[in-house]
Amino acid sequence: MLLNKKRKILFLTKKSYFKTLDKVDIILSPEFYWVREFEIPVKNKKEALVFLPNLFSDVLPLGDFSFFAMKKSKHHFLCFAYKNSEILDAIKNTNLQNIQVGNIHFAQLEFSNKKAFYSNTEQFIYTEDEILVKIPFSIEGNSEDINSILQEHVLSKYKIRLQFYSSIIDIKYINSIGIVTLILIFLNIFQYFIINKNVSFLEKKEQSIKKQYNLPSTSFETNAILKKMKKTFNTNNNLRQSIGYIFDYQKRYNKAVIKRIEFDGKVFQLDIDNVIPSHFKTYFSKNFKIIKQKTEGNLMKVELEYE
Repeated sequence: MLLNKKRKILFLTKKSYFKTLDKVDIILSPEFYWVREFEIPVKNKKEALVFLPNLFSDVLPLGDFSFFAMKKSKHHFLCFAYKNSEILDAIKNTNLQNIQVGNIHFAQLEFSNKKAFYSNTEQFIYTEDEILVKIPFSIEGNSEDINSILQEHVLSKYKIRLQFYSSIIDIKYINSIGIVTLILIFLNIFQYFIINKNVSFLEKKEQSIKKQYNLPSTSFETNAILKKMKKTFNTNNNLRQSIGYIFDYQKRYNKAVIKRIEFDGKVFQLDIDNVIPSHFKTYFSKNFKIIKQKTEGNLMKVELEYE
């Protein structure tokens, strides 16, 4: 680990523990982020960030995530998703103080000129898709010690800054909150008188509309009709979403082509050309029950139960 512009460079894993009082920059191991490459028809990474929550939605667990994008070419971006809180907890467990931490970097972007390296007993390697991953076993050959790498390493310009939240509230913010609260109280009192004045008018208007359009006289009957309509709407909406999910498969795996799709009210029958079986099962088992799957050459015939 080398002092780099008044800061040491540390490689952070979930097993890390440091004994230093110096200012540090941190390189995150792949355990702390998700990385994917997307083609997004926008000009810059700021515009690309708007799309990332949706593009990552099929792989991220529940939680609050932050995002980062690096532009590789005209419309191609290497994108990252990470949990601010998870990284902060890991830093705390390493014996570092928040005030020591400067910039945060992704290992994916820092060691692309290396094939493999290790940190203590943990092994990391770049796949054929040039994605850095942690593997559960050691490899022999070109694997290098991360500490030796960091002695010569120069950090890239791609970095993030974590949000370190303070529990101390300045008195001026307390005063501001008090003023806003008083304003809201007066507004609510004013609204109460306005609403109360109009209640009788609205009740009369309601009865007039029911009579004009021959609607049920009681709210119980009206709610029953609305409930039935809502159920029908939800059913149709879920069906539209399921159909959209099926056709999104063709977009995500652009070599796959949906040749035929039929629906009998519960089961979708599909003929898909150029299917990668592992991709197919991972994608469709999230929202469907795969009833039948048969391969004929490059064509896969499947039946998916609509739930």
